[in-house]
Amino acid sequence: MDLSITIVLIIITAISSYYGINNGAYMERCMFTPYIIKRNSQWERFITSGFIHKDYVHLFFNMFTFYFFGGVVEQILAYKFGGILGGV
Repeated sequence: MDLSITIVLIIITAISSYYGINNGAYMERCMFTPYIIKRNSQWERFITSGFIHKDYVHLFFNMFTFYFFGGVVEQILAYKFGGILGGV
């Protein structure tokens, strides 16, 4: 079985969201809050906020949609820039 980048991102997002839904402090730490980002220089929130979701319904629908569109995006990027490791 080939693990695509889409599947890897779905797994990482599901784990992060599951942990965040069950741990309010982690969820709060990852949320995209511009004032806190600027005040505390927490620039990593630009990335971490993309891996958390408010609840399981939100997570399911986003990952369901991402599953179908992610493969197409991977194909377009591979065509335009070449595959991973030069097309291997």
